[in-house]
Amino acid sequence: MRTLLGLAAALALTAATMGPAAADTTILKKNDKRGDVKIYKTKAISKSKKKSIDIDQASIVQLDNGKFRYKVRIKKIHKSKKWDQMVFFKSYVARDERGRFTYAGFRVRNSIAAYASDSEMGTDCSLKVKRKGRTVWVDVPEKCSPWDGDRVEVTTATGLYQSDEDLHSHDTLRLGTVNYDY
Repeated sequence: MRTLLGLAAALALTAATMGPAAADTTILKKNDKRGDVKIYKTKAISKSKKKSIDIDQASIVQLDNGKFRYKVRIKKIHKSKKWDQMVFFKSYVARDERGRFTYAGFRVRNSIAAYASDSEMGTDCSLKVKRKGRTVWVDVPEKCSPWDGDRVEVTTATGLYQSDEDLHSHDTLRLGTVNYDY
C-alpha cells in the first residue's frame, strides 16, 4: 500500500512540475456561404457531383508540433477514380498576388502528388492527406506555411488533378489575413 501511495504522490508531483501541454492555436477559421459553387458547362460529371466541393468551413491551425493544419469541410466526398475533388490553399502578400506566395494542393481521395511550397524560400514539402466524414486536411511543415501578414484563400474544384483539362466546378473562400500575434 505504501508503494502505491508513494507512486501516486510521485506521479502527481511530476505532473504538477511539467505544466500543461502546449495547445494548438487557430490562425484562421471561416464558414462559407452555401450554394456558391461556380459550375462550368462540361458533361463529364453530373451537376450534383460538381456541387460536391461546396466549401462549408476552412481553417488553418498551428499545431503544438510546429506544423500547420490546413483543413476544409466540403458538401460531400466522392471516391471516383475518373475525376478528382481538389483543394488548394494559397497565401500571398496583401495587394500583390504575383509576388511571394505559399501554396498547397492536394486531391481529396489520396495523398498522391500532395504538396506545399514557398516561392520566396524555394522550399517544397510532400504532404499526407487525411479525411474524416466531409472534412479533409493536411499537416504542412512551417517552411511551407504562410508568412505573417499574408492573405489566404482556399479553392476547391472538380476536374483532373495536375492536368491541363478544364475544371468542372470550383468554390473559393477568402479565409483572411494571417496574424501570428496571438
